[in-house]
Amino acid sequence: MPGDWPEGYDDAPRPHTPAWRETITSVPAAAVVRAAREFAHTAEKTRGRCMIVMGAGTNH
Repeated sequence: MPGDWPEGYDDAPRPHTPAWRETITSVPAAAVVRAAREFAHTAEKTRGRCMIVMGAGTNH
């Protein structure tokens, strides 16, 4: 497919890769990859029944 695509997870100049996120958020790229893989593994085991819940309401 034509376009300017990332070469891999470590392609920091390309948007939305784990390495790119690390430059913006200081969260290590390896942690981003680990969280994504854990989420995908849970989704696979539960047939899609997983979600990320954020916000003050869930903490009260």
